[in-house]
Amino acid sequence: MRVHVYQEHIDRGYPHSATNCPVALAIRDVVGTQDVSVIPDVAYVGTIFKGQRFDLPEEVSEFIFEFDADGDVAPFEFEMEHAPYGLVGRP
Repeated sequence: MRVHVYQEHIDRGYPHSATNCPVALAIRDVVGTQDVSVIPDVAYVGTIFKGQRFDLPEEVSEFIFEFDADGDVAPFEFEMEHAPYGLVGRP
């Protein structure tokens, strides 16, 4: 799934926020739900019992660390893929 992080996401994003960082905001736009949480290498979409897990590329981790450190980042795009055993919670 292709995700574009635009300047709008960066401007609206909050540092150190798993649910309101620019990456989470961009993923929300793609998947059409507010239930998105991002940690540097994984995104969770949906609820704990009916969600999906996506692996994020290294460039996303680098972006998040830079954004959290000083906010000096530029728009970019990335591909996110379902993680093995992609369901969150118990099978």
